[in-house]
Amino acid sequence: MFNAGYGGQITINDLADELIKAAGSSSKVVHAAERPGDVRHSRASVDKLRAAGWIPQHSLGEGLARTLDFFKTTCK
Repeated sequence: MFNAGYGGQITINDLADELIKAAGSSSKVVHAAERPGDVRHSRASVDKLRAAGWIPQHSLGEGLARTLDFFKTTCK
């Protein structure tokens, strides 16, 4: 079992901005107070996946767009 990433790092704020942009949304990010136990930094390793021959097929933006399209067409 792998906790797969894409080999890069992105902040939650940047991810939220990418998702809002991909969805064509006018949503605004609302920040709440930090909670005990919140994870400040996390980065999944792709070393084992790359060693097995895996290569990313899409950028983060492309992956978000494809995921949104999937849910738009299957969750009507």
